[in-house]
Amino acid sequence: MDTTISRYVIEADHFAVGYGERTILHDITTKIERGSVTCICGGSGCGKSTFLRSTIGLVPHKGGSVRVLGEDVNALDEAEKAQFLSRVGFMYQNGGLINSLTVLDNLKIPLMAHTQLPDDVIEELVYHKLSQVQLTHAVHLLPGELSGGMLKRAGFARAMILEPELVLSDEPSAGARSGDGRRPRCAHGQAQRRAWHDAHRRHARPRQHSAHCRPHRHARQGICQIRRSACRCIAIPASAC
Repeated sequence: MDTTISRYVIEADHFAVGYGERTILHDITTKIERGSVTCICGGSGCGKSTFLRSTIGLVPHKGGSVRVLGEDVNALDEAEKAQFLSRVGFMYQNGGLINSLTVLDNLKIPLMAHTQLPDDVIEELVYHKLSQVQLTHAVHLLPGELSGGMLKRAGFARAMILEPELVLSDEPSAGARSGDGRRPRCAHGQAQRRAWHDAHRRHARPRQHSAHCRPHRHARQGICQIRRSACRCIAIPASAC
């Protein structure tokens, strides 16, 4: 496993990805820097979620290369991949919780798999993360007993439970609201690196990135790179889908 700290958390070079015989994205070239907040913008079904999932090996690669935290996931053995995944948090659109386990037990899983902490410390860490997303009252509920917004918040808490270097969030703010009706802050400040899908709704709402993004004139064909203030947007053009 490569121990060199790269300047970039994600590096894609003429990357292609798809399912079976179907190619979803092709010729994607982009680099996402450490410490940046990055949005992936594009029309429905253009491959935003597929791109995020492919970076951690959940969708087969069809060509080119992609490195995440300096690693080519496809080249890692099982032990190396487990270590790599402990450095990445992933928040799914629907929360991605195991339906037969309580919120508490769902959030315990990463800590039990990747640490040697005692049970009482693990439970304390889970309660701490849930307090940051205002969900301590739901700790013993099953996913089916949660609202859509609560599922989002629980999913984000699980993605953050190991304090990962990189957080990939698929529509993190869609439908997510706190108990008082406002969008929760969800410990965003603790994320060291974030690559967000549609995160403009929470982090860049005054500037409305998604409505006004235009490809940078020096952007390469594939994913176009746009910079606005502290937030960086990546637009997936139709030609890449």
